[in-house]
Amino acid sequence: PGLEVVRIDSGIDRTADPDPHVWMSPSLMRILASNTCMALTAASPGDSALFARGLAGLAADIDSVDAEAGRMLEGMRGASFTALHPAYARFASDYGLVQIALEVEGSEPSPAELASIVQAVRASGSRVVIVSPGFSTGAAGALEMELGIPAAPHDQLSRDWPGSVLGLARIISGAEGAP
Repeated sequence: PGLEVVRIDSGIDRTADPDPHVWMSPSLMRILASNTCMALTAASPGDSALFARGLAGLAADIDSVDAEAGRMLEGMRGASFTALHPAYARFASDYGLVQIALEVEGSEPSPAELASIVQAVRASGSRVVIVSPGFSTGAAGALEMELGIPAAPHDQLSRDWPGSVLGLARIISGAEGAP
């Protein structure tokens, strides 16, 4: 009782893109950080300077990650990548990429759906299938067998946000050192 719940995703459009993985987008991470700072300041006004300094430092980190990811993905606008679990639409939007998802409404695709996805992936020129820990990789394996597209692991729930975003950019760009 009395626990205050704060929506730090206020101001993020959920109607045009229902992907809940908003933290994978540096542009949306800025909103989450700002909303968190405002909520903390409202809860403890006497610490507002401390929260503002924390926000400034975090904003600089987000800007750095965004700039580095942008450099890695430079020239790839319009390029497609395939993801087993569709957790990267917001990231794709930031960098002008197209995510092709293997999951259909949270489940592995049926054989007919998989055949359609294989055609879409083939036509897109996607070079990688991103797989997430804890998800069945049957559909990703089928793509690897059918099209020779390798699977690359990525954890969108990693506690290392900079490493997660930059790791994803490395995977998609094919940059050396990609996990």
